[in-house]
Amino acid sequence: MIEDTKDINFSDLPERDKLLKEEIKSLDKKWKDKQNLININERNETPLTSFDPNFTFNSELVNIFKAQQMEKARLEQREIKAIKDINRLDKAIEALRKKLEELDEGKSTDIEDLNITNKMLSKAVKKYSTNFKMNISRTEQPSPDTFVAQVTFFFKEDSKTLDFTINRKERKIIDVNTSMFEELEYVKDKLITNEGLNIPLLIKTLK
Repeated sequence: MIEDTKDINFSDLPERDKLLKEEIKSLDKKWKDKQNLININERNETPLTSFDPNFTFNSELVNIFKAQQMEKARLEQREIKAIKDINRLDKAIEALRKKLEELDEGKSTDIEDLNITNKMLSKAVKKYSTNFKMNISRTEQPSPDTFVAQVTFFFKEDSKTLDFTINRKERKIIDVNTSMFEELEYVKDKLITNEGLNIPLLIKTLK
């Protein structure tokens, strides 16, 4: 039975209502936390709150993971560089292919003559490569059976240019011409032998 109303104080009702709501909210949170804990245990999982507060990660595993990530990044960079290198090579190959196509158009005879001359002199050049370097700059075709290759010999302090006349069929040097110095005219016959070009005499004469 309700007591006499004269002994009841209604002045603190708002404060009491606030405290009651906070208590209900706190009880509701505790109930939800308990339900979550029950659900976790039912799934045979360990709640985070049960971990040892002094738990620390395995540093060795962390270092292995970091090393794997670094290796992955390094391989990715190598892949990017390899792709760029391949692209550069593709462009260079394409440029060479176009250059060869340009040379093949109306210039196949010159290319063939240059190759023949280079093969004929390459053996001698390799043998005496410490004495001079050689460059074939152009070829001419004075007759169907012969062609002339202009060859420049580069020495340490000088260079000399000679015109070699070559027999197409026999693949032999049959003449050497130059207007740069007269000494060669006296030894020209000795420069051309059955074995080919007398390189030692040529070097001695040019020097």
